[in-house]
Amino acid sequence: MDDCQNAVEKWYFHPYKKYYRFYLLLNSILEFAVERNYIHTNPAQKVHLPRADRQPVKTSSKKQFYTREELQTVLKAMKANAPTEMFTFFWLIANSGLRRGEMLGLQWQDIDFETHTLRVQRT
Repeated sequence: MDDCQNAVEKWYFHPYKKYYRFYLLLNSILEFAVERNYIHTNPAQKVHLPRADRQPVKTSSKKQFYTREELQTVLKAMKANAPTEMFTFFWLIANSGLRRGEMLGLQWQDIDFETHTLRVQRT
């Protein structure tokens, strides 16, 4: 049980935003082991979960966005060197504000070439 408690606390303070998902997976695996009689009890059921609202705010030192000049440089390099599909994908993300999942959900029928519009219907 102490191992499970220590793991959950480690996940909580590590930069994992969804530590609870790790706990649920651990609990599910151990529950399966109990059902198969590999172990007698599920030690994850006795874990005291830290409150999510007390999780420390994680700051990232990574740069999250390109400046306008950096983006122009990247797109120019991609246009010259990358496949057309890849350049188009990143150009559309940069200029439309779409998220990656929304972009991946696009289909040809979502594009209206006459009115120059794009419908986002899937993610």
